[in-house]
Amino acid sequence: MPFSVKMDHPDCKGHAVVNDETNEVLGCHDTHEKALKQLGALNIAYEDKAKRDEDDASTPAPKKDQIQGSDENKPGSASGGSGDSIKFSEKTLKSIEGRIEKHNNEVEEKGLANWRKLKIGPAKKVVRRGFGAFSSSHRPGMTRVQWGLARLKAFSYLLLNDKPQNSNYTTDNDLLPSEHPKSSKEEKSEVLPDIELRQAPSTVPPEWMQANFRKGLKFYEEKLGGPGLVRSTITDARKGAAGEALGETKIRKMAGWFPRHKVDLDAPKNDINSSQYGPKQDPPKKAPGITAWLLWGGDENGSDRALKWAEKKRDQFNKHEEEMKRNAQEIMANDAKLKKENEARDFKKLSNTEIKKEVRNFNVQEVECRDNEDGSLTLRGYASVFNVSYPVYDQRGQYLEQIQRGAFKKTLSERADVKLLVNHDGVPLARTESGTMDLREDEHGLFVEATLDPANPRVQEINSAMKRGDMDEMSFAFAAIRDEFNDDYSERSIKEVKLYDVSVVTYPASGATTASIRDGFGRLNELLEKELDPEKQLQEIRSLIKDLEIENDISKNNLTVDSAKRKLRLLDL
Repeated sequence: MPFSVKMDHPDCKGHAVVNDETNEVLGCHDTHEKALKQLGALNIAYEDKAKRDEDDASTPAPKKDQIQGSDENKPGSASGGSGDSIKFSEKTLKSIEGRIEKHNNEVEEKGLANWRKLKIGPAKKVVRRGFGAFSSSHRPGMTRVQWGLARLKAFSYLLLNDKPQNSNYTTDNDLLPSEHPKSSKEEKSEVLPDIELRQAPSTVPPEWMQANFRKGLKFYEEKLGGPGLVRSTITDARKGAAGEALGETKIRKMAGWFPRHKVDLDAPKNDINSSQYGPKQDPPKKAPGITAWLLWGGDENGSDRALKWAEKKRDQFNKHEEEMKRNAQEIMANDAKLKKENEARDFKKLSNTEIKKEVRNFNVQEVECRDNEDGSLTLRGYASVFNVSYPVYDQRGQYLEQIQRGAFKKTLSERADVKLLVNHDGVPLARTESGTMDLREDEHGLFVEATLDPANPRVQEINSAMKRGDMDEMSFAFAAIRDEFNDDYSERSIKEVKLYDVSVVTYPASGATTASIRDGFGRLNELLEKELDPEKQLQEIRSLIKDLEIENDISKNNLTVDSAKRKLRLLDL
């Protein structure tokens, strides 16, 4: 139901019954029971009206209204395409443009993400669909144009928010941007090109080489081979003679074997034109060198044809190996890219879901708890600092986060009841509603000033722990109203929060806020009020702070006089 009871509405000092959609106060009551009675009556009336509207909306359209398409827009024009080409009358188009302008102005005023802006294409599609739905059923007394524009208004509300006014309205979810939690639009991931895995070079010998293998085997069977022939040479020659693949290893060996044994053919006994080659016989008697040359696939005349073929194949093998390595690298890179895209997409989906409460701790040495003259204790300092990056680990993964200046402005202006707790738990030590705690933004962060009851045992524990240095951090619990991630979701910027509580904490989760108790700082304030040369003033400040054992913080941060004043302004006694 769009109504609720609120205790902190600025227009009602009691129990306010509020329209959640407009934040309008519908009733202000002095007791919670009275507010609940009005709330119940409103919910009943709302349900009755919704039921009547649903019944009216499902009234079948008269015969004259049951049409499909038009001369300007054919059936299905609101399904595919951008929608920009859909045509309307000038009056209807002006109404659509007016709705778009109003919608986008609201996006700008609320500081919402750009993807929530309404564009002309989807707006035309929604209205066109409304025209089509009018042909099926509509509320009596409404025109087709009114029906279409009412649907556009409902779509505008859905786009601005994370859910529709009417939970049954889901028919235009496909027109929502993919960032919207209700979007049914398929996310388009980049289609990576298939890596062309080229086939390895063939190792089947050509026919002329097969003939050489056969001739070499013939001479070997006739005992014309030398004693140096090994079994693997004969085995490979038989494979080659049969036209089988020789394999890359054999061919690489061939490219090295022929140059080494070319010199053997120059010997007279291996020269077929020499008288020492042997008598003319049938078959002629061949020297061992010629037989070996043939068994390796070479020509009988000792040409380099087989060598050139083997070298060409070797170069092809080398090129293919390089391509395979390159392809493997591309495949790995593509796999990594797809994995990163999927992770980013999952991160985006998770980021669009509501994370109700988050906690951030800080460590800055700018919080103090001190005794007042009236016997009370005052805790003053920063629960958060602006524009300081710190690592976050949550269900979305690991990323760096910053709180932007102005993030607390709205929640503070709404006078939300914020409590001061210890480790975000237990009975409040102070709260804004009772006036015992004040929160405000300044240029540095979220400043806290709370009056504590020294009779409270928990306050006594804190006071003791802070004086001993056992507890010196502050924190705040919040829900992010507006935030923004960078493209790879490694950085998050929080622009607006809803504040739940601030807390003194034991364990810091990030490095930016510390609470500490100091005594005897009056002389520092006296020093800051003096008109001194900035360098001399800074030297004296450093000297005094060194006595108070926080010199390390000064030296690490290269404090200027202005920043020293800001650090020390908490200590005005």
